[in-house]
Parts: sequence; structure tokens; C-alpha cells
Amino acid sequence: MGVHHPGRDPEIGWYAITVGILGNLVSAAFGWSVAWPVVIVGGILMATTAYLGFKGIEVISWISIPLMLLLCGIVLAQSLDHIGGWDGLLAVEGSGEMSAGLAITLMVGTFVSGGTQIGNWSRFDRGTPARVFTLTALAVIVVQFGMLFFGGVGAAAYGEPDFVNLLMSMGLAGAAVLLLVANLWTTNDNAAYAFGVAGAELFERKSKSPFIIAGVAIGIVLALTGVADAMTGFLVLVGVVIPPLGGVLIGTFLTAWRGRDPGLDLEDQPRLKVPGVASYLAGAAVAVLCNLLSWGSPAIVGIIVATACAAALGWTGRTRDLASHA
Repeated sequence: MGVHHPGRDPEIGWYAITVGILGNLVSAAFGWSVAWPVVIVGGILMATTAYLGFKGIEVISWISIPLMLLLCGIVLAQSLDHIGGWDGLLAVEGSGEMSAGLAITLMVGTFVSGGTQIGNWSRFDRGTPARVFTLTALAVIVVQFGMLFFGGVGAAAYGEPDFVNLLMSMGLAGAAVLLLVANLWTTNDNAAYAFGVAGAELFERKSKSPFIIAGVAIGIVLALTGVADAMTGFLVLVGVVIPPLGGVLIGTFLTAWRGRDPGLDLEDQPRLKVPGVASYLAGAAVAVLCNLLSWGSPAIVGIIVATACAAALGWTGRTRDLASHA
């Protein structure tokens, strides 16, 4: 099992939003007046592959990735044809309503929660650390950029940021159901697996299944409340409060782990480390303040503050420990 990380908890929120998007897409494509049956049935079905384990996730991924690449190609080609090619696309001007800091926060919020669970998948790789790092970097940087790029082209060409409405505008809702459902499925079975593993680690249980069931139930309830309509707010929240966790890891690594402090084996570490928690709270508080004041990029500022605090507290603790061993 992986080590529990608080950054995985928003995965339940992602599950709810993704199921909500599924309900909106399918109901719109078939002209249904209600989406809640799709939300319930889809939410349960999407959890089956996570419940079966990594092999189930692998099978659905082999199906969904080619289909999603096909959808991306269709969106790109039709968008360029609609707006008059690359020249027409580059001539599009935004409204200027969003600050650069908020844009960065939304971008970070899009993938930061999923980034915290990369260890869940990379631990199955039998290759060298260099290979694992390279494949992970390609997946996060190249694939993430690609998804945002194709969606961005469609949004700019049709003036519609909502992906479901975009597909409707392009006349692709019916054809996109199969393609997009497969992609949403891979998103959600990964999320379900993540909060299942996190729950099992947190409560020291061998089976992740009960936590998958509980998390999916919560996600479905949230989806039924219409949480998918608040996706922008969710991205801002995640982009503000999750990044400081990365700063804590960076600061702790630079001071404690690289210094090889005595007694720093993972097996010997307490479940609660006050310096780490304090550093995270400091970084998160500053990030929230920046967001409220619309100053800078909360995500980046939060990481910097958390890193600095963790490094300072880690260095102080290291110095004290070395002195006690002298």
C-alpha cells in the first residue's frame, strides 16, 4: 500500500464532479429531462474496476486512451475548421476577466490532486527509478498539456468553456458519449482506487474495498446536489490548499532527508509530525490570503511559504538532534 496523503481526499470531490459531468452529458445527448439516474448508475459502474484492483483499471485504460485521442483529434479538426484555421484561432482575444494568478491556480488545481497519487501507479513499475521518473514526467507534462490544449482550442473556437456544452455546440454530443464516458471512467476509477488506498492506510486496514464503497457513496450524493456546476470553485479550492503539501515535502527533503538525520527510517516516524503540519498550515493560510486579496498566484506562494517553513523547522530539528547525539 502507499502512504496516506491528505492530498488524495479531494479525489472524492473529483469523483462527484466527474459523475455529475457524465450525467449532464448523457442526459443532454439523449434529451432526457433528468440526470440523476445516470449519476447513480454511472457512479456505481465506474467504481467496479477500482474495486477489482489495478488489473481492472489497466483494462479500462487500454480501451479509453485510444478513444480519447480520437475525440481530441475530432475536436481539434472541427474547431480549426469552424474558426478559420490557426490564423483565426490566434486572432481570438479573451475578455481579460481572469487574472494571471487565478489562471495559474486553476491550472494547478486541475492536476495537483491527481499528482499526489502518482505513487499508487509508479510503484507497480519494475523498471529503474530513472525510467519511472521519465514516464511519470511524460504522463504529467505531455499528456496533461495535451488535454488542456485540445480543450482550450475548442473553447476558444466556439466561445464555450464548458466541455459538455462545447460538444453540444459542435454537434458531437451523441458521438462523444462513448468516447467521453470511457475517459471519465478512467478518471473516476483512479480516484476511487486512490481514496480506497488512502482510507485503508489511514485506518490501518488490509482491504481498501470498504473505503471505495464509502467514498463512491459520498461522491454520488455530492453529484446529485449539482456539485459539477461548481467545478471552477472546486479547482480554485484545490489549487489553493493542496500545493502547500508539496512545499512541506520539498522543504523536509532538502533539510532532513538529504542530511540523513539519525532515526529517520519511515517505519520509525510518528503518525503526526508537528513541524510538517505547522508548515502546511502556514503555507495554506498565506495561499488563502493571497486568493482573497487577488495577489499573485496562491498556489505558487503557498508552495514557497510551506517549503521555507519546513526547511527552517527541519534544519532547527536537525541541529538539535545532532547536538543531542554529540
